[in-house]
Amino acid sequence: MFTRDRHCHAERGRRLARGRGSLLAGERDGRTPRGFDANNSPLELRTIGVRDREVGLCTTNGTTVLQRLRRMPTVLIGCLLNARVCAEETLEEAESQGAEIGVVCAGQRGRVALDDMVAAGVIVDNIVEAAAGHGHAWRLTDAALWESDSGRLLAALGAGDDIAFCARIDTSSTVPALGVRLHGFRDVATPGGLPQT
Repeated sequence: MFTRDRHCHAERGRRLARGRGSLLAGERDGRTPRGFDANNSPLELRTIGVRDREVGLCTTNGTTVLQRLRRMPTVLIGCLLNARVCAEETLEEAESQGAEIGVVCAGQRGRVALDDMVAAGVIVDNIVEAAAGHGHAWRLTDAALWESDSGRLLAALGAGDDIAFCARIDTSSTVPALGVRLHGFRDVATPGGLPQT
């Protein structure tokens, strides 16, 4: 990845690619900048042939996020196409380094992007599945709640017990409903029962 700027500068990308003898791919607002070898379209990259070749990437959103993560010990780049292998490699790296796992979405111009959320969900699902295969019953919920904006606020207010309480998965059998006419609420019967909350 070539960039130090907030948005990858096309001219700088061209200079770096020439100096390294690399292909240069990318986009600016979805369009291929002048002098680039290809867009960041996977089908276009497949057409020009990138196997065993170094490719510099300069995009509107992705390279900005990668630049911010450059000091992390390991950064793996995942998508729907490589979700399972990315999850397995992530788990192996986390185990070998004794590190935590974080999933970061590039978004679109600083906003949440639905396609990122879908891919992240699939990758996280694969991480949990791979962890179970390694004999780990990882609970990603606890850490996520503590690190969330709401979790940090509650912790600062001395209400950390609320975070732990809310992280208990499947401990209630009551489902509140809004604007739905029901004949009263009922608890779903479960073997042994669930604690009422």
